[in-house]
Amino acid sequence: MNTKGIIDLFRASLATELEHKQENQATAQLRRAIALFESNPSSAIRTIRQLQEDDPRGFAINAVRTLVEDAPSPATEYLAGIVVNGDLLVEPLFDLSLLSLNSAISLAGEVSPMIPMLDVKLVRRLLDDLPVAEEQTALRTLAIVSAISDGRRLLPHLNRIIRHPSRRVQSKAARLISRIHQSQAIAESLSNQAGDRKDPRILANAMEDIEATAGTAEFLWQSANDPNHRVSTTALAALACGGSCDAIERLLGLTADPRPVYRAAAAWALGRVGTPECEAALRDMVRDAESSVRTMAIRSLVKIRRSIAATEKALASPDPESASAGEVPPQPPFPAAALPLD
Repeated sequence: MNTKGIIDLFRASLATELEHKQENQATAQLRRAIALFESNPSSAIRTIRQLQEDDPRGFAINAVRTLVEDAPSPATEYLAGIVVNGDLLVEPLFDLSLLSLNSAISLAGEVSPMIPMLDVKLVRRLLDDLPVAEEQTALRTLAIVSAISDGRRLLPHLNRIIRHPSRRVQSKAARLISRIHQSQAIAESLSNQAGDRKDPRILANAMEDIEATAGTAEFLWQSANDPNHRVSTTALAALACGGSCDAIERLLGLTADPRPVYRAAAAWALGRVGTPECEAALRDMVRDAESSVRTMAIRSLVKIRRSIAATEKALASPDPESASAGEVPPQPPFPAAALPLD
């Protein structure tokens, strides 16, 4: 992508979000340098470089603002090259006050092919602030890297992040580590790494991306009997997605559990499984007496219907390149064949 394409990308992604952000003195200095660029480029470049040296993080944010708001010119093309080639996008992506999470994820996905190891750079930026990094900043960083990376080269850094004092951060890091390894042994050890085996959220999130196979079935069935509703329903959901009829029956039985937290957890799990019988149970649950159960049932129904609609669309008009390459179109959100997990 050339510099004009980069500028257009920034403008399309960020213009609305930057509309109400206040400028500071450094922003004004950068604008003056941009204005000077055509008549005296050497002086303008010296000013730009000095601003970058004085405050690298602030310069990154101001540079992105300038690219979004100023008209395209040789100066903005020069600035775009600095932003991308100098890895300056890490800071704007990291800044909660500049971009919403959705915009940050979208922008990161677009620019990651141009910035080698962007995922590692984001996580290292977070580690610079540990152990005092704010919970929301850590959660934002993990959400971005989860969306743009398979996570394999992040493992050494994630092993540090999982010791963050926030249980929510520990849980998200645990889930990403478990997704990378696809191993129940990793899931079993993550809570201990975090320093608190008593918090079930860490184990539940770690299990969320474990596939049910002959090698993981024993661990998942043990977890299905855990006294915590999050752990047990997460394990049952994994087993049900792997084709276990017994796990589906257990989840359907939980829809009538007298404890609302179990019914809500069951509604979440049924949305992950997505079989017709699960969808029928969810339709009944939208009339539950507890609002938390109704809300989760509705979310799960929406998830199932969107997945089915996407599958039907893909089957109706398959991509010619995918078809010629022998790729399999997306499958419905329920098991195509049962595994021997019961």
